[in-house]
Amino acid sequence: MIEPPVPGFAGYATVPPPRDGFWRVSSWPQAFDPPPPPPPLGASPAKDDSGRYDDPDGRFRTLYCATQPEGALGECLGEFVFNTAAVVRIEAFLDSEPEPGFDEDYHRPLRQADIEDFGWRLGHAPAREARLIDVDHWRTYLAAAPRALPALGRYGIKRFDRRTLLDERRHITRTLAGVYRADAINEHGDLLASGLRFTSRLPPAWECWALWEPLQLEQTAAQIEDVTLNTPALRTAADMLGVALAT
Repeated sequence: MIEPPVPGFAGYATVPPPRDGFWRVSSWPQAFDPPPPPPPLGASPAKDDSGRYDDPDGRFRTLYCATQPEGALGECLGEFVFNTAAVVRIEAFLDSEPEPGFDEDYHRPLRQADIEDFGWRLGHAPAREARLIDVDHWRTYLAAAPRALPALGRYGIKRFDRRTLLDERRHITRTLAGVYRADAINEHGDLLASGLRFTSRLPPAWECWALWEPLQLEQTAAQIEDVTLNTPALRTAADMLGVALAT
């Protein structure tokens, strides 16, 4: 006999942190210091440019990491993936034939000067013992649904499935972050999880993490290096995404 799903944190699927620690890319001087939380979700959520699982109420900070260095760098390279559909839409509005090489302007290789301007720093920190919510697991979907569906209903979302987690609109995923966080706090106010495990929206589906404070990683043992055009993980991530890098 199949048992009914357990709502709330008791029904969530949790996982340990990656055995080899966390990777992160940041332009902040302290790569593993979470940035300030974004403003609360307001009247114009479509303009929200915050992180995918940031606090919807603008209170707690979130640190985004990946299991692999390629994943951390790939998340930063995502906006440079060649967007053929965008080029086609732009061409449709042109009054005349586009200039030669028009599409190449949207696929210009990133150069060393570009990478330097980004100021990216690749950091690695060992992980401490912790439990993190696996948002992609079917048990987590079932356990979160009683709270997630009413919360998402205000935005016209009628289904809670993988497509919901991959939604580009931050007011959707940030609302879910609030549900997960609320469910992970017990009646004594203790936080029972250290963050979220999720997969990247990008095709390689890298394993990513949204960490909550107190961070379960060894900041004092972190190793950080400047990212250059020849950083091996950058070139691997670019190849996997089809992002051109200068030779």
